[in-house]
Amino acid sequence: MIAGTVNWLCNFTVGLLFPFIQAGLQTYCFLVFAGICFAGAAYLFFVLPETKNKTFHEISQAFAKRNKATLEMQEMNHYPGERKPSEEHESNFTSSVDNGETKKGIV
Repeated sequence: MIAGTVNWLCNFTVGLLFPFIQAGLQTYCFLVFAGICFAGAAYLFFVLPETKNKTFHEISQAFAKRNKATLEMQEMNHYPGERKPSEEHESNFTSSVDNGETKKGIV
């Protein structure tokens, strides 16, 4: 819902500002949008880690490393270093989510 609201607000802003941008830059008015697209692509390429064929835990470790956060030893010992097939990871993840929900009393 937040993403949809931000999307509509950005569309509204672009719709309001585009006539002024077009009057000021004329045929070069799309350079503003090209710059924004380039900045987004650079952020995606240089800042966000690759997640293809990685487990949820490996992705969490990559973000923790990037944010310089320390992982608790219990979390690190909970997941073995060897790689399991994706089906086992999914079942382990769902069982841990189910266990957490039953402990809290949420059904």
